[in-house]
Amino acid sequence: MDVLKASSLILLGASVGALLLTTGPQGAMAETATDVLCRKSPQNSQCVGQGMPSQSTNSYAATNKENLQVVNVDQDWRSPKAEIPWSEPVMVRDQFDGEYLAVFDKSHSGSAFWTGRESGVVTQWTPTKISVFPYKKTSSCGFLTCNNVMDSSLVGKALEIKLGSQVFKLDGEDSTFTVTPELAKALRSAPDEEVVIRVTLAGNGSTVKNKIGKGTVQSWKTVYQAVEPTP
Repeated sequence: MDVLKASSLILLGASVGALLLTTGPQGAMAETATDVLCRKSPQNSQCVGQGMPSQSTNSYAATNKENLQVVNVDQDWRSPKAEIPWSEPVMVRDQFDGEYLAVFDKSHSGSAFWTGRESGVVTQWTPTKISVFPYKKTSSCGFLTCNNVMDSSLVGKALEIKLGSQVFKLDGEDSTFTVTPELAKALRSAPDEEVVIRVTLAGNGSTVKNKIGKGTVQSWKTVYQAVEPTP
Protein backbone atom coordinates (compact mmCIF):
# COMPACT_ATOMS: atom_id res chain seq x y z
CA MET A 1 0.00 0.00 0.00
CA ASP A 2 2.86 2.39 0.90
CA VAL A 3 4.42 1.70 -2.50
CA LEU A 4 1.12 2.38 -4.28
CA LYS A 5 0.60 5.63 -2.37
CA ALA A 6 4.13 6.77 -3.16
CA SER A 7 3.63 6.01 -6.89
CA SER A 8 0.32 7.92 -6.90
CA LEU A 9 1.93 10.94 -5.27
CA ILE A 10 4.75 10.93 -7.83
CA LEU A 11 2.29 10.78 -10.75
CA LEU A 12 0.16 13.55 -9.23
CA GLY A 13 3.21 15.77 -8.75
CA ALA A 14 4.29 15.20 -12.36
CA SER A 15 0.81 16.10 -13.65
CA VAL A 16 0.69 19.32 -11.61
CA GLY A 17 4.15 20.27 -12.79
CA ALA A 18 3.19 19.75 -16.43
CA LEU A 19 0.03 21.81 -15.92
CA LEU A 20 2.03 24.69 -14.41
CA LEU A 21 4.48 24.59 -17.31
CA THR A 22 1.56 24.78 -19.76
CA THR A 23 -0.57 27.42 -18.11
CA GLY A 24 1.97 29.59 -16.30
CA PRO A 25 1.87 30.83 -12.72
CA GLN A 26 -1.46 32.68 -13.03
CA GLY A 27 -3.38 29.84 -14.65
CA ALA A 28 -3.45 31.54 -18.08
CA MET A 29 -2.30 29.75 -21.19
CA ALA A 30 1.36 30.42 -21.99
CA GLU A 31 1.99 32.75 -24.93
CA THR A 32 3.02 31.21 -28.20
CA ALA A 33 5.67 32.77 -30.41
CA THR A 34 2.91 34.25 -32.58
CA ASP A 35 1.18 35.73 -29.49
CA VAL A 36 4.42 37.45 -28.44
CA LEU A 37 4.98 38.75 -31.98
CA CYS A 38 1.45 40.15 -32.27
CA ARG A 39 1.56 41.73 -28.81
CA LYS A 40 4.78 43.57 -29.68
CA SER A 41 4.03 44.23 -33.36
CA PRO A 42 0.25 44.16 -33.98
CA GLN A 43 0.69 45.56 -37.51
CA ASN A 44 2.69 42.51 -38.62
CA SER A 45 0.98 40.66 -41.47
CA GLN A 46 0.80 37.48 -39.38
CA CYS A 47 -1.38 39.23 -36.82
CA VAL A 48 -4.43 40.10 -38.91
CA GLY A 49 -7.42 38.66 -37.09
CA GLN A 50 -5.43 38.32 -33.85
CA GLY A 51 -6.03 41.46 -31.87
CA MET A 52 -5.58 44.71 -33.81
CA PRO A 53 -6.13 44.15 -37.54
CA SER A 54 -3.56 45.42 -39.98
CA GLN A 55 -4.56 48.41 -42.07
CA SER A 56 -2.52 47.12 -45.00
CA THR A 57 -4.47 45.63 -47.87
CA ASN A 58 -1.47 43.52 -48.87
CA SER A 59 -1.18 42.14 -45.34
CA TYR A 60 -4.85 41.21 -45.36
CA ALA A 61 -4.47 39.42 -48.65
CA ALA A 62 -1.32 37.60 -47.51
CA THR A 63 -2.92 36.14 -44.40
CA ASN A 64 -6.20 35.13 -46.00
CA LYS A 65 -5.05 33.70 -49.30
CA GLU A 66 -5.14 30.19 -47.84
CA ASN A 67 -8.94 30.50 -47.62
CA LEU A 68 -9.46 31.94 -51.10
CA GLN A 69 -9.21 30.40 -54.52
CA VAL A 70 -6.13 31.52 -56.45
CA VAL A 71 -6.65 32.73 -60.03
CA ASN A 72 -3.68 32.84 -62.38
CA VAL A 73 -4.42 35.53 -64.94
CA ASP A 74 -2.41 33.97 -67.72
CA GLN A 75 -5.72 33.85 -69.59
CA ASP A 76 -7.74 36.78 -70.88
CA TRP A 77 -10.28 37.19 -68.06
CA ARG A 78 -11.98 40.05 -69.90
CA SER A 79 -14.10 37.60 -71.88
CA PRO A 80 -17.54 36.76 -70.42
CA LYS A 81 -16.71 33.13 -71.20
CA ALA A 82 -13.49 33.12 -69.17
CA GLU A 83 -13.25 30.11 -66.85
CA ILE A 84 -12.71 31.96 -63.57
CA PRO A 85 -14.74 32.18 -60.34
CA TRP A 86 -17.32 34.91 -60.79
CA SER A 87 -18.85 37.01 -57.99
CA GLU A 88 -16.65 35.67 -55.19
CA PRO A 89 -13.46 37.02 -53.60
CA VAL A 90 -10.29 35.45 -55.00
CA MET A 91 -6.54 35.91 -54.85
CA VAL A 92 -5.26 36.95 -58.28
CA ARG A 93 -1.74 35.92 -59.21
CA ASP A 94 -0.32 38.09 -61.97
CA GLN A 95 3.21 37.83 -63.36
CA PHE A 96 3.47 41.63 -63.52
CA ASP A 97 1.38 42.85 -60.58
CA GLY A 98 2.02 40.02 -58.13
CA GLU A 99 -0.81 38.81 -55.86
CA TYR A 100 -3.84 40.88 -54.98
CA LEU A 101 -7.39 40.49 -53.73
CA ALA A 102 -10.22 40.88 -56.25
CA VAL A 103 -13.71 39.91 -57.33
CA PHE A 104 -14.78 39.46 -60.96
CA ASP A 105 -18.26 40.19 -62.28
CA LYS A 106 -20.02 39.82 -65.61
CA SER A 107 -23.45 41.01 -66.62
CA HIS A 108 -25.32 41.62 -69.85
CA SER A 109 -28.63 42.67 -71.29
CA GLY A 110 -30.31 41.42 -74.43
CA SER A 111 -29.50 38.15 -76.14
CA ALA A 112 -27.44 37.67 -79.28
CA PHE A 113 -29.18 34.35 -79.81
CA TRP A 114 -32.80 35.51 -79.42
CA THR A 115 -32.74 39.17 -80.44
CA GLY A 116 -29.47 39.40 -82.38
CA ARG A 117 -28.07 42.03 -80.00
CA GLU A 118 -26.37 41.82 -76.63
CA SER A 119 -24.38 44.31 -74.57
CA GLY A 120 -22.53 43.58 -71.37
CA VAL A 121 -19.78 44.53 -68.97
CA VAL A 122 -17.01 42.43 -67.45
CA THR A 123 -15.48 44.03 -64.37
CA GLN A 124 -12.64 43.42 -61.94
CA TRP A 125 -12.82 45.04 -58.49
CA THR A 126 -9.62 45.33 -56.45
CA PRO A 127 -8.79 47.41 -53.35
CA THR A 128 -7.12 50.09 -55.49
CA LYS A 129 -8.82 50.06 -58.89
CA ILE A 130 -11.80 48.97 -60.96
CA SER A 131 -11.22 47.58 -64.44
CA VAL A 132 -14.23 47.74 -66.76
CA PHE A 133 -14.50 46.00 -70.12
CA PRO A 134 -17.74 46.67 -72.02
CA TYR A 135 -18.62 44.62 -75.07
CA LYS A 136 -21.33 44.37 -77.69
CA LYS A 137 -22.33 41.24 -79.54
CA THR A 138 -24.44 40.84 -82.67
CA SER A 139 -25.72 37.74 -84.33
CA SER A 140 -27.13 37.01 -87.75
CA CYS A 141 -28.54 33.64 -88.67
CA GLY A 142 -28.93 31.98 -92.03
CA PHE A 143 -30.74 28.80 -92.92
CA LEU A 144 -28.38 26.43 -91.09
CA THR A 145 -25.84 28.53 -89.21
CA CYS A 146 -25.54 31.70 -87.11
CA ASN A 147 -22.68 34.17 -87.24
CA ASN A 148 -21.78 35.82 -83.93
CA VAL A 149 -19.61 38.93 -83.86
CA MET A 150 -18.38 40.38 -80.57
CA ASP A 151 -16.80 43.81 -80.33
CA SER A 152 -14.57 43.81 -77.25
CA SER A 153 -12.46 46.77 -78.33
CA LEU A 154 -14.73 49.26 -76.53
CA VAL A 155 -12.99 51.50 -73.98
CA GLY A 156 -14.65 53.10 -70.99
CA LYS A 157 -13.73 56.66 -70.16
CA ALA A 158 -16.18 57.28 -67.30
CA LEU A 159 -17.89 55.06 -64.75
CA GLU A 160 -20.93 55.76 -62.59
CA ILE A 161 -21.83 53.55 -59.62
CA LYS A 162 -25.23 54.03 -58.00
CA LEU A 163 -25.22 53.06 -54.32
CA GLY A 164 -28.62 53.81 -52.85
CA SER A 165 -29.34 57.48 -53.47
CA GLN A 166 -25.67 58.31 -54.02
CA VAL A 167 -23.95 58.17 -57.40
CA PHE A 168 -20.15 57.98 -57.61
CA LYS A 169 -18.79 59.40 -60.87
CA LEU A 170 -15.29 58.31 -61.84
CA ASP A 171 -13.07 59.42 -64.70
CA GLY A 172 -10.58 56.86 -65.91
CA GLU A 173 -8.12 55.89 -68.57
CA ASP A 174 -8.18 52.74 -70.71
CA SER A 175 -11.20 51.42 -68.82
CA THR A 176 -9.41 51.60 -65.46
CA PHE A 177 -10.70 53.68 -62.53
CA THR A 178 -9.06 54.51 -59.21
CA VAL A 179 -10.81 53.49 -55.98
CA THR A 180 -10.65 56.28 -53.41
CA PRO A 181 -10.89 55.46 -49.68
CA GLU A 182 -14.33 57.10 -49.63
CA LEU A 183 -15.56 54.90 -52.49
CA ALA A 184 -14.05 51.82 -50.83
CA LYS A 185 -16.00 52.59 -47.66
CA ALA A 186 -19.24 52.98 -49.65
CA LEU A 187 -18.66 49.71 -51.52
CA ARG A 188 -17.86 47.90 -48.30
CA SER A 189 -21.07 49.19 -46.71
CA ALA A 190 -23.37 48.60 -49.69
CA PRO A 191 -26.56 46.62 -48.91
CA ASP A 192 -26.71 43.06 -50.24
CA GLU A 193 -28.66 43.92 -53.36
CA GLU A 194 -27.99 44.55 -57.03
CA VAL A 195 -26.10 47.73 -57.91
CA VAL A 196 -26.44 49.60 -61.21
CA ILE A 197 -23.37 50.86 -63.05
CA ARG A 198 -23.13 52.92 -66.22
CA VAL A 199 -20.07 53.06 -68.45
CA THR A 200 -19.51 55.95 -70.87
CA LEU A 201 -17.53 54.85 -73.90
CA ALA A 202 -14.64 56.75 -75.41
CA GLY A 203 -15.16 58.03 -78.92
CA ASN A 204 -18.90 58.35 -79.52
CA GLY A 205 -19.82 58.87 -75.83
CA SER A 206 -22.52 56.20 -75.86
CA THR A 207 -23.25 54.36 -72.62
CA VAL A 208 -23.62 50.78 -71.45
CA LYS A 209 -25.71 50.26 -68.33
CA ASN A 210 -25.74 47.00 -66.39
CA LYS A 211 -26.35 45.54 -62.96
CA ILE A 212 -23.76 44.16 -60.58
CA GLY A 213 -25.10 41.00 -58.93
CA LYS A 214 -25.64 40.42 -55.21
CA GLY A 215 -22.76 37.95 -55.01
CA THR A 216 -20.26 40.56 -56.17
CA VAL A 217 -21.76 43.20 -53.88
CA GLN A 218 -21.39 40.84 -50.93
CA SER A 219 -17.78 40.16 -51.95
CA TRP A 220 -17.01 43.89 -51.76
CA LYS A 221 -17.10 43.53 -47.98
CA THR A 222 -14.08 41.24 -48.20
CA VAL A 223 -12.20 43.10 -50.93
CA TYR A 224 -12.57 46.55 -49.33
CA GLN A 225 -12.58 45.78 -45.62
CA ALA A 226 -8.84 46.51 -45.32
CA VAL A 227 -9.11 49.89 -47.06
CA GLU A 228 -9.50 52.70 -44.55
CA PRO A 229 -10.98 56.18 -45.33
CA THR A 230 -8.78 59.22 -45.07
CA PRO A 231 -9.20 61.31 -41.88
